[in-house]
Amino acid sequence: MIHVCSLSKVEETVTRTGAERLLSLLAAGTEVTRPASIARENHLHLVMHDIAVAQEGMTMPGEEHVRSLLDFARRWDRARPLVVHCYAGISRSTASAY
Repeated sequence: MIHVCSLSKVEETVTRTGAERLLSLLAAGTEVTRPASIARENHLHLVMHDIAVAQEGMTMPGEEHVRSLLDFARRWDRARPLVVHCYAGISRSTASAY
Protein backbone atom coordinates (compact mmCIF):
# COMPACT_ATOMS: atom_id res chain seq x y z
CA MET A 1 0.00 0.00 0.00
CA ILE A 2 1.13 3.55 -0.71
CA HIS A 3 0.63 6.30 1.86
CA VAL A 4 0.97 10.00 0.94
CA CYS A 5 1.81 12.69 3.47
CA SER A 6 3.50 16.04 4.00
CA LEU A 7 7.08 16.54 5.16
CA SER A 8 5.85 17.36 8.66
CA LYS A 9 4.07 13.98 8.92
CA VAL A 10 6.82 11.68 7.59
CA GLU A 11 7.95 10.20 10.92
CA GLU A 12 4.37 9.75 12.15
CA THR A 13 3.20 8.15 8.89
CA VAL A 14 6.15 5.76 8.65
CA THR A 15 5.62 4.68 12.27
CA ARG A 16 1.83 4.33 11.98
CA THR A 17 1.94 2.34 8.73
CA GLY A 18 5.05 0.25 9.34
CA ALA A 19 6.45 1.43 6.01
CA GLU A 20 9.84 0.16 4.88
CA ARG A 21 10.33 2.47 1.88
CA LEU A 22 10.27 6.25 1.59
CA LEU A 23 10.10 8.52 -1.46
CA SER A 24 10.92 12.19 -0.79
CA LEU A 25 10.14 14.83 -3.45
CA LEU A 26 11.52 18.14 -2.25
CA ALA A 27 13.01 21.39 -3.51
CA ALA A 28 16.76 21.87 -3.29
CA GLY A 29 17.73 22.93 0.21
CA THR A 30 14.71 21.35 1.90
CA GLU A 31 16.03 18.75 4.31
CA VAL A 32 14.35 15.52 5.31
CA THR A 33 15.48 13.26 8.12
CA ARG A 34 15.15 9.61 7.16
CA PRO A 35 13.33 7.75 9.93
CA ALA A 36 15.56 5.18 11.65
CA SER A 37 13.23 2.37 10.57
CA ILE A 38 13.88 3.13 6.87
CA ALA A 39 17.13 1.66 5.55
CA ARG A 40 19.24 4.06 3.49
CA GLU A 41 18.78 1.93 0.35
CA ASN A 42 15.00 2.10 0.82
CA HIS A 43 14.89 5.91 0.69
CA LEU A 44 14.85 7.81 -2.59
CA HIS A 45 15.18 11.60 -2.35
CA LEU A 46 14.43 13.39 -5.62
CA VAL A 47 15.16 17.12 -5.82
CA MET A 48 12.63 19.17 -7.78
CA HIS A 49 10.47 22.21 -7.32
CA ASP A 50 6.67 22.19 -7.44
CA ILE A 51 6.43 23.96 -10.81
CA ALA A 52 4.86 23.15 -14.17
CA VAL A 53 6.66 25.84 -16.19
CA ALA A 54 10.44 26.31 -16.23
CA GLN A 55 11.66 29.10 -13.97
CA GLU A 56 15.20 30.35 -13.55
CA GLY A 57 16.98 28.79 -10.59
CA MET A 58 14.35 26.07 -10.14
CA THR A 59 14.33 22.40 -11.12
CA MET A 60 11.28 21.15 -12.98
CA PRO A 61 10.25 17.52 -12.59
CA GLY A 62 11.66 15.72 -15.60
CA GLU A 63 12.18 12.44 -17.36
CA GLU A 64 15.16 11.44 -15.20
CA HIS A 65 13.07 11.96 -12.06
CA VAL A 66 10.35 9.72 -13.49
CA ARG A 67 12.87 7.03 -14.42
CA SER A 68 14.41 7.07 -10.93
CA LEU A 69 10.98 6.91 -9.32
CA LEU A 70 9.88 3.97 -11.50
CA ASP A 71 13.14 2.08 -10.84
CA PHE A 72 12.66 2.63 -7.11
CA ALA A 73 9.04 1.42 -7.28
CA ARG A 74 10.00 -1.68 -9.26
CA ARG A 75 12.39 -2.74 -6.49
CA TRP A 76 9.56 -2.52 -3.91
CA ASP A 77 8.22 -6.01 -3.10
CA ARG A 78 4.98 -4.56 -1.66
CA ALA A 79 5.30 -6.67 1.50
CA ARG A 80 5.24 -3.48 3.60
CA PRO A 81 3.97 0.03 2.79
CA LEU A 82 5.71 2.79 0.87
CA VAL A 83 5.41 6.41 2.05
CA VAL A 84 5.55 9.16 -0.57
CA HIS A 85 5.86 12.77 0.54
CA CYS A 86 6.59 16.26 -0.66
CA TYR A 87 6.51 19.48 1.34
CA ALA A 88 2.71 19.84 1.59
CA GLY A 89 1.62 16.34 0.61
CA ILE A 90 -0.77 17.52 -2.11
CA SER A 91 1.05 17.95 -5.42
CA ARG A 92 4.35 16.20 -6.20
CA SER A 93 3.61 13.34 -3.80
CA THR A 94 0.08 12.62 -5.01
CA ALA A 95 1.16 12.81 -8.67
CA SER A 96 4.03 10.40 -7.97
CA ALA A 97 1.88 7.98 -6.00
CA TYR A 98 -0.66 7.84 -8.80
